[in-house]
Amino acid sequence: MALPLNGIGGERRADAAAAGRAGRTQAERTAASTQAILAAAIECFNRNGFQTTSMEEVAATAGVSKGLVLYHFSSKEKLLVEVVRQLYTRVSEEVLSAAAATGPSLGQAAWALDRLWSRMRASWPLMPLVLDLVAQSVTKKRIGKRVRPVYEQLRRMLIEGIGVVMGPRANRPKSADERLADLILAMVLGLWTSALIMGRPARAEQGFEDFKQWLLQWVGAGGVPKGTAPG
Repeated sequence: MALPLNGIGGERRADAAAAGRAGRTQAERTAASTQAILAAAIECFNRNGFQTTSMEEVAATAGVSKGLVLYHFSSKEKLLVEVVRQLYTRVSEEVLSAAAATGPSLGQAAWALDRLWSRMRASWPLMPLVLDLVAQSVTKKRIGKRVRPVYEQLRRMLIEGIGVVMGPRANRPKSADERLADLILAMVLGLWTSALIMGRPARAEQGFEDFKQWLLQWVGAGGVPKGTAPG
């Protein structure tokens, strides 16, 4: 079950009820209770901020015991890392799965970029959590060690997606896809952050469109055949 970004309360209550439903396997009950806790954490973090939210509050919101929360997540930092990891994973998997539906083309590259941006944009309410996590990863080494693998996972999936969109790497080195992935991550996350800090989402939208057009010109110059986006 994907991490809910909309309708959090209803899905959280459904997950909490499902967690204790008879007839489920242990793995199913564990997955249901974990998702209920993550959804409750998002709700609490967005409402009160990370620093002031307690594990007791997360447990009460999820409708489970504090002991169960601590069983799955031994600290609030680990809980926040998992929230952000699932967000990134959901965005990456959606884009990668859909991009694989057609052959390499410039149209598909444009479509994949639009899909990535739209999913990130839909996740703007979670951006304060991401920024909080980034700040803590700089000042707290133990959190930094947990955050880096999350970022690397997103980067690897993006590199894979670039390979799908641009086709076989016969005429370009692997490092080219890696540099392109780093550039896309820097621009998308930077614009995402700017929209939150400056309170000007329209400017971020325009910045993304400008970046996309420049990137498509670069990709086109590299010989990727033109085509149509998936329907």
